[in-house]
Amino acid sequence: MRCGKARKEISRSVDGELSPRRFERLERHLARCPECRELREDMKRIAARTAALETPEPSDRVWENIRARLAERAERPVAVGARLDRRPLFGMGLPAVRYAGVTALAVVLVAAGIVGGRRLGRDEASAAARGGEAYTLAKLDEAEAHYEQAVRVLGEAFAAQKGVLAPEVAEFFDRNLSVVDATIRACRAAVTAEPDDLEARNYLLAAYTRKITLLDAALDLRRGDGDAAPGRPII
Repeated sequence: MRCGKARKEISRSVDGELSPRRFERLERHLARCPECRELREDMKRIAARTAALETPEPSDRVWENIRARLAERAERPVAVGARLDRRPLFGMGLPAVRYAGVTALAVVLVAAGIVGGRRLGRDEASAAARGGEAYTLAKLDEAEAHYEQAVRVLGEAFAAQKGVLAPEVAEFFDRNLSVVDATIRACRAAVTAEPDDLEARNYLLAAYTRKITLLDAALDLRRGDGDAAPGRPII
């Protein structure tokens, strides 16, 4: 088995899609190819990161990465003739994003007191006590809107940089993202059918978190190779 074939098989093996015979052939190749072994370990780490999520809340590092990308987008020069997008991000104009950005996302989740398991502040606890489930649902609506924005930001960055990833690595992410997208669609359908179902809404936020984490892992590959020659595939 050559490395090109092995790398495609690695992507499928991490997803558990290889037959025993193909898996055995891959293992024989990996026994003598350190580069392909390293690729498999990288993919396994990425898969483990997304599979090990226990709460629908990305890490602080992921939020910081999104914050940086929002700032980049806010400061990016507008091309001549380009249409200006007047829609606010997180309810603020673009200049405010570079100062608040993803902090707004975290604030919503902390205030809701249902995603990260944090203690509610005095004012928020009082509002929650008065509003009960209606308050919780409203906060979940806010959180979902912010998560959708985060997915868009990271998705745009991934689409712009996917060309520097090795084809088999890009395929790995594309296939896993398609699975996550299917989960999001299913959860969204459940929430649409039963808007008051808190469990369905929590699953939806968890699905968004999985997509955010997966996209961030893909961008980590690019960020971690700052010395790469222009045009050279990552991994």
